[in-house]
Amino acid sequence: MAVTWRMEQACFLLLWKAYLEFFTSSENVRALQTVLKNYGQRVNYHIVNVKGENITNAHEMQPKAVTWGIFPGREIIQPTVVDPVSFMYLKSKCLSAGKFHPTAATM
Repeated sequence: MAVTWRMEQACFLLLWKAYLEFFTSSENVRALQTVLKNYGQRVNYHIVNVKGENITNAHEMQPKAVTWGIFPGREIIQPTVVDPVSFMYLKSKCLSAGKFHPTAATM
């Protein structure tokens, strides 16, 4: 999605990708994989289970920009990045802290 603003003879273009992060069951993961195959590289995904197994259609350790801005006379500004390494760390912290219970995924 892109949004353009014009302010005092300057044009700003802000772009962003949809981003979603959630816990779910193994059954939902299989269903998601079936649907996601239809989108090829238009939709990137990282699916990580409790054991740390990573299923992805992108580079496993390469960050992805999800928002960025284009401003006149400046380099592209990239304020939001999804980093798989950080995601794996946070996943481990969340699960080890007991903030997630496996049965909650079926609710």
